[in-house]
Amino acid sequence: MRLLNRYSVIGDSLLITVFAFQAMAGAGESSTAGTFLRADTHLHLKGCDGNATATDLIQMLMAEDLDIAAGLSWGASWDFGSLSLTGEDSRASVPGHILHYDLEISSFPAALLGHLTLLGVESPHFSLTPFSSPRSNLPIISWAITNNPRVLIGMSHGQAWPSDGTFPAWASSCCTPFEYPIEVALGLSNFLEIEPALNWGAEDRLPDELPFLWKSLLNTGFRVPLTGASDYPCLSNRPGTARTYVLTEGKVSYSAMLEGIRQGRTVMAIGHRDWLNLRINGAQIGEEARVKAGAALEVTLESNLAQLEEIVLYANGSPMATLRMHPGPRVVSAQVKLGTSAWISARSSTVLTSPIYVLVDGMPVRPSAESACYFIRYVDYLLTNVTSRNVLGDEEEEVLGSYRAARSEFERRFHEGGGEACS
Repeated sequence: MRLLNRYSVIGDSLLITVFAFQAMAGAGESSTAGTFLRADTHLHLKGCDGNATATDLIQMLMAEDLDIAAGLSWGASWDFGSLSLTGEDSRASVPGHILHYDLEISSFPAALLGHLTLLGVESPHFSLTPFSSPRSNLPIISWAITNNPRVLIGMSHGQAWPSDGTFPAWASSCCTPFEYPIEVALGLSNFLEIEPALNWGAEDRLPDELPFLWKSLLNTGFRVPLTGASDYPCLSNRPGTARTYVLTEGKVSYSAMLEGIRQGRTVMAIGHRDWLNLRINGAQIGEEARVKAGAALEVTLESNLAQLEEIVLYANGSPMATLRMHPGPRVVSAQVKLGTSAWISARSSTVLTSPIYVLVDGMPVRPSAESACYFIRYVDYLLTNVTSRNVLGDEEEEVLGSYRAARSEFERRFHEGGGEACS
């Protein structure tokens, strides 16, 4: 980027410094902190309302100006899609547009408990009988980690969760990520994926509220990077509905994308070009910023937006400040103060960043005993449903042991957050 001008204004009791930049040409989106790879983490070779060959998907990447995409094999395409799960990029890839084959647990028995997404797998053999077992995602995660410790484990359809603080209705519709809180509590998850148009139906903007499942897990003290995807061809062949920007320092590659997601350096966006970057005291998205109580935080927002936007800064899921960003490449800095440790994220009408974790006086982020209590009660709800409906079959004893271990972790965080009795 090339600096064009700089000016300062005073607004909302914050000192705001604005820089105007001109974007320079190159792969990905140029940022003062590195390069944002433009990625779609959820494409399909076949299924839903359309079929797509690898060549079709590469053409889509080119049309949508995407650098990298994960082509997910699943139950409906298993006869030929599983043959592509070798750990290599597709031969259809061209310079600047990489297609890599990965795995979604969809149309398999375990999919009842959520569509597990595995990025970086090197084999399709998660089960000898994939259409009859396993019936939980947890054995599949164990298989994936054993075969490749650097595999990324996430869950699709994070938006398919009630936003009103209730529990998801049991098997009322496709794709609810029932086991995802268990996986997060056990330290088995690297990201949560959102496909806005699939459930929300809003293709041009994000909902006003942050995704409830994501916000509540963060408010329990877990670190949950966010990704965005199209779920093509499920969305009536409307590619580019959502995408993930992944901040990297190196060249465009599939491995660079995986590492960026692993570090939490992700931004979910709707549309072709809008993106945000966030820094706090120099810390990047996904990193920690350690400060003393009462110290001012230097918050820096970098953007490239199509229109004038009011960017909301969230601390522990609640708005803490609003900054106006003009179209085109811009950087705005502001000083804010925090009274306690917090995760901080930025949101426009079309873009939502993963958090930066601000630790005040070294204290962990534990903002909400209420959120931890919600998940304690949720595990009880899940236990009741899977046992009364015999969902797990012969796997029940081992899987329920993992559920109870997750419940214990939620209890521990409930007490760390100041909770006394969860009822």
